[in-house]
Amino acid sequence: MDLRERRAGGGQAAHRHPWERRRAAFFGETLASVRPEPELRWLDAGAGDGWLAGTLREEVAPGARLTCWDANYADDEIRELRAGAPGVEFVREVPREPFDLITAFDVLEHVEDDVAFVATLFERLRPGGTLLVSVPAWPLLYGPHDEVLAHHRRYRPREARALLLRGGFSIARSGGLFHSLLPVRVLQRLVVRPSAKLTEVPTLQWDLSELPTRAVLAALAMDNRLSNVASRVGVEIPGLTWWAVCERPR
Repeated sequence: MDLRERRAGGGQAAHRHPWERRRAAFFGETLASVRPEPELRWLDAGAGDGWLAGTLREEVAPGARLTCWDANYADDEIRELRAGAPGVEFVREVPREPFDLITAFDVLEHVEDDVAFVATLFERLRPGGTLLVSVPAWPLLYGPHDEVLAHHRRYRPREARALLLRGGFSIARSGGLFHSLLPVRVLQRLVVRPSAKLTEVPTLQWDLSELPTRAVLAALAMDNRLSNVASRVGVEIPGLTWWAVCERPR
């Protein structure tokens, strides 16, 4: 969860949005496929409330030394987050040591100079290490939601790929995610007036009952399976998100 969303919701979400939960499941499977070492050094860049990285660590690499880095942490947030996640370090300054794994989930769009940020990730990743990154896709969809969350851009997949290659990474797998949500967002973007503004930061709180929640989770699970299968055979199907598994060459 983005720190702006966390603050707007008054802290950790009591009920995680199905989108968040299915995203965690997808990236958990993706991380498991690269067979992470039991005690790897892991940096989550732009970690927000740390829920996503913490969930992945618990499911995929419980022995990992996880550091959640976010330049926007306030002192009280660091204390609160550390208290709620024993064994996880939360920091405001980028650590200096090398890491075996870096994750950067929907963070590049928040950074004005994304070229310099990718260079920082490259410097912090050991040779042979893995970078797992995701970004919101398609500039056409940039709208009030992006503005209120201080996004500088959305990415065409080829632009995101070129950014990572320019930064020195090799790309092992990539693809779209949340394909079923893409037409919905396109329609929404066509309906919402270009001048429309959001006055409040939206939250990812989820208050619907069990039956619709299960239905949404099941639909997104099928979406995730399509993403996984397509990426394994080298096919990129457009989605609301673009992601990639990268490596720093040895």
